[in-house]
Amino acid sequence: MDLTCPQMGDVGTITLNKWLKREGDHVARDEVVAELATDKAVTELPAPVDGILTPVAREGSVTAPGGLLGFIGPRDES
Repeated sequence: MDLTCPQMGDVGTITLNKWLKREGDHVARDEVVAELATDKAVTELPAPVDGILTPVAREGSVTAPGGLLGFIGPRDES
């Protein structure tokens, strides 16, 4: 599942302040995985599903609402 930047009010750009989880970490639904910032607020980004995190955006990168930040895929059962 795509992990995308949410709409945060009427702002045009959002900065990925930092990842709180690392690539390959298992995350649970609603677990906070990143910190996002606008010129007005800092907010936490929860995982929409359980799975393995694969970030694609770098810390400090700027995106718009809907921008791709990473993926959360099924847990590797092997």
